[in-house]
Amino acid sequence: MIDRHELDKIGTVTKTHGVHGELSAVVDVDVNLSDLKCIVFDIDGIFVPFFIGSERPRGASGCLFMLNGVDDEMHAAAFVGKQIYALRTDLDRLGVNEPDGDDDVFYLEDAVGYALYDTDGCRVGVISRFDDSTPNYLYGVDRESTGEILVPAAEDLITDIDTDRETITMNLPKGLY
Repeated sequence: MIDRHELDKIGTVTKTHGVHGELSAVVDVDVNLSDLKCIVFDIDGIFVPFFIGSERPRGASGCLFMLNGVDDEMHAAAFVGKQIYALRTDLDRLGVNEPDGDDDVFYLEDAVGYALYDTDGCRVGVISRFDDSTPNYLYGVDRESTGEILVPAAEDLITDIDTDRETITMNLPKGLY
């Protein structure tokens, strides 16, 4: 079994690409996913390894890739919004360091998996995905009572980010949830 302390977060799956199971991701470190022995996803609280079938670059920090055994859009969709982890030993072997720049940088897509609160301290839900398919970025937020709602993923609405507790507080428009 893989423990969390054996892993480093290296990116986030942002969306599916096409109908054959290809995934689009933002990768925060300078590494080709296909050079790793495996990538790891948190599946219902268990860290599960997956093997890269193919990979190609997309933009400065993105890539398109396929996982072995995932060959259609329906199965690929289960990975959207998930954080991508790599084994630290794998990253050490490849000489990969932490992401360039300030370690305190927090990207909008980093909030996937965080609990979302409004400025009144009420829990809204858990951010399950980051949608960058439109000019206005959105968070998919899972609410126990009503299912998923969409929330604008806008920096000017964020009032607090607590990376230790994995919470984010936003000044959300009234009536949104």
